Amino acid sequence: QPILTEHRKRATDFRGYLDGVFNAYFEFLIEEYSVEAPDGRRVMRPPATQDVTPAQKAVFEEVRAAVAQRLGKELAVGSDTEFITAAVTGIARNVGLQMLYRKPQDPAAAARFAVSIILNGVPVEERRD
Repeated sequence: QPILTEHRKRATDFRGYLDGVFNAYFEFLIEEYSVEAPDGRRVMRPPATQDVTPAQKAVFEEVRAAVAQRLGKELAVGSDTEFITAAVTGIARNVGLQMLYRKPQDPAAAARFAVSIILNGVPVEERRD
């Protein structure tokens, strides 16, 4: 948490804040799951895949296939379909969880929000200096 607080204090704009906290988190993941191999090399040992259910794997693969096949013509050349799928499924999971805390729950509004974030990004005001 102190690292996140420091990024918040140093950020001059939202993009810079997001870049800083994502980078810090991804560096943490590398540090957390990097182990020394018998030959002295550093290798990645990500969390066990048993944490992911077969249903979750199937959903990820279905979304990845849709991104690659059905949306392939609309995506920019070189788009990383696995990262896009991870973003789509992550947004769905986390927006869905937050929706559950709201009264009343509004799945249509949550879906509109998720689609807007994926297609348009976070709405920010242009700086007028």
